[in-house]
Amino acid sequence: WHGYDYARYYREIIARFGYLAALIFNFNEEYNENYKLPQALEYLQQLADLDPFHHPRGIHNVNTPSDDYIAAPQIDFTSIQTGSPGGRDPGALLHNQRAIDWIERCQSRDCRVLMVGFDEGRPEEDRRAWWSAYLGGGVWEAHVLPPYDRPMSAWERVWTELGGTQTFMGSLPFWEMTPASEVVLGGKAFCLAKHGESHALYLPEGGEVEVQLPAGRDFVVTWWNPAPGRAGKFSHESRVRGGPQRLVAPADGDWATRIVPVPPHARPRPQ
Repeated sequence: WHGYDYARYYREIIARFGYLAALIFNFNEEYNENYKLPQALEYLQQLADLDPFHHPRGIHNVNTPSDDYIAAPQIDFTSIQTGSPGGRDPGALLHNQRAIDWIERCQSRDCRVLMVGFDEGRPEEDRRAWWSAYLGGGVWEAHVLPPYDRPMSAWERVWTELGGTQTFMGSLPFWEMTPASEVVLGGKAFCLAKHGESHALYLPEGGEVEVQLPAGRDFVVTWWNPAPGRAGKFSHESRVRGGPQRLVAPADGDWATRIVPVPPHARPRPQ
């Protein structure tokens, strides 16, 4: 787009959508097919200068996120594309480590931590992928496959299951939680934790897991079945002491569990 009036386009976009509270700007689908990074950052700076609301900004490319994003003040979040469209990538669970790697890369440079966003994460319909992303401290954006003229109901299961993940995460202070794989002593699980307090675990294969909880406290353990999505409810509540604990999923399939401190004034349960 040589000679294009970018500033005018940005003003139009900001004027039309800028009032939306949850708006984020994701710059240029696959920018690296058209621009070098310095040029893309220059355009992003134009957008930043024009936006009076300071919406978060990210930048998208084809599977090659750059460490240069970390030092660029124009960028607030990653926009990561993984896998092949429509594929059944066996690496669904790798989104957990990809999110953790980005967080650690930011921290190792003493920079602010970018919000880690998978804007075209694949496999698109495998909930294990987005659960593992969330439990790594990342964010998942559903990617819609062609044909694009299908009714939205064709994706109802994805919306429903994503809604269930949102409900689970919303029950926790997720903005204060960080990946905590060291909590898991045995078994297959991902952990996000506010150390010493709230813990969230996802068991992609269910089964049992051994965890190390902070000593000297009592915790409430409740389980969440990801399959019903938004209709799901926390269930199978129990109380455990701090220290090493063995937790067993209530049934077959993948499960998530929330572990939070017993409120200080809660009555002890009858023995």
